[in-house]
Amino acid sequence: QVAQRAIAYLRPQQDGATGGWPTVMKEGGPALPAISGLALTGILMDRATDHNDPKVRAAAAYILSFAKPDGGIHDGVLENYNTTICVSALSKLKTEEARSVVKAAVPYLKGLQWGEESSDVPGTGIVAKDHPYYGGVGYGSHGRPDNSNLNMMLTALQDAGVPGDDPAVQ
Repeated sequence: QVAQRAIAYLRPQQDGATGGWPTVMKEGGPALPAISGLALTGILMDRATDHNDPKVRAAAAYILSFAKPDGGIHDGVLENYNTTICVSALSKLKTEEARSVVKAAVPYLKGLQWGEESSDVPGTGIVAKDHPYYGGVGYGSHGRPDNSNLNMMLTALQDAGVPGDDPAVQ
């Protein structure tokens, strides 16, 4: 099976010391917990995966270590990208800590949207409902929203249980 082969490939790539799949943008630079989130999501999509497996718990702990007090899950860069993918991964886990971090991340993600209200998040802006940026999400400090980041945010909100009639989804 393809899924079992993929998981068999991913498991030995996991860092035994951190529990994550090690990725940094440059030597000594910030980590990208989203990479571990992608790997963990793929592993958890296999129904045969035991959520109490020590490697699953280690991966979850690694991702959770990036949770910020404001709800973001990142290492200081690509805040939307990292947070959305980590929310999707953590939403598949049934632990109280994962649920708590996901709950805190939902308003954080909503705060990344461009809209009619001001946001403290760099790279977001105030725009009218008829503006093409309205409701969009970007990488943050890089300016304009894009559909890739918006799609990832909507997926994370759905995975977190946010209903389709929520204003952020609408």
